[in-house]
Amino acid sequence: MIKNGADGRQGKEAMSRSGTGSGGQISTPARLPGLGAPVPRRTANFTDLLPRVQPALNAALAKDSAVNSRVEGPGVASSSPRQPEPTKISSAQAWEAHKCAVEGGCLIKSGRPDEAIALLQRSVNLNPSVAAYHHDLGFALWSAERIQEAIAAFTAALRVDPRNESAHRSLGHIFDGLGHKDRAMANFQAAVKLKPDLFAVQTRLGELYLGRGLRVESAAAFRAAAGATKDLVTAQIAEARSLEASGALEAALTAMRGITDAHPDCAMAHSILGGILGQTGHSTEAAAHYDRAAELSPTMIGAWAGVAVNRKFTADDAPLIARMNATLARTDLALHVR
Repeated sequence: MIKNGADGRQGKEAMSRSGTGSGGQISTPARLPGLGAPVPRRTANFTDLLPRVQPALNAALAKDSAVNSRVEGPGVASSSPRQPEPTKISSAQAWEAHKCAVEGGCLIKSGRPDEAIALLQRSVNLNPSVAAYHHDLGFALWSAERIQEAIAAFTAALRVDPRNESAHRSLGHIFDGLGHKDRAMANFQAAVKLKPDLFAVQTRLGELYLGRGLRVESAAAFRAAAGATKDLVTAQIAEARSLEASGALEAALTAMRGITDAHPDCAMAHSILGGILGQTGHSTEAAAHYDRAAELSPTMIGAWAGVAVNRKFTADDAPLIARMNATLARTDLALHVR
């Protein structure tokens, strides 16, 4: 199975894709090892996409409830799920399904998901009892921006194997981008239940919990994120965010000031510091740190939002607005980021 590798690269890069430090930030979709994130084809805007995907999304959610009915608490896969009866197939059929899956996986890794879809669909049709085939089909569909079909494929993978953490994680990212935060949280919770050392997922869970005022859960998730990375700076940032979630804003502020002083080119550190400064009423300083974060990492959407929230724009800000428009015009932005 092609593994969803967003958490495989633990460090500054992974954390920079998770949020703003103020909660509720959308994370970037996961990616294959060695590849960039799935880049959707250009669409006018996310709002235009929703009417097209919503009916199928609702149907997928209904099907997904069958998976989650076998759950021990929110998002926790059961140790003894009731799985579908295996389909009886010939050895030749099984071999052909495997061959199609391997070829499809190679096409995905080479950046050709559209070509991979037909092969992976054939592998699923030939042998629907293999969760990995559904999973890889879901990834190819997701990469090709066929969102509702990707949801259905990942959900099918979980019907076959409810303990497939990569399928849970992928669905979490998709639902997160679609604005279905509760469903995203459930899938992220299932993923970390199965694999606790998912740094980016634990970080995103911390943000989602914090956005709902679940401070205890948020602090625990950030502490788990700190323990899931070997990178000292990202671990320190996650610990500071745990302090923030606990309500110890002054301690978090002191910690983040120290991190940005020691690592002035860390975009995420500036963004997190900006978030805490904004919460403590230091809007001007918050905007400056958010601006620095956006300068260091133009695709960090949380930083741009922080700039907008913490400053009053005037006619003198035309260069800043031009930078925002230049970022919007980039072709490597995921749809929900745009």
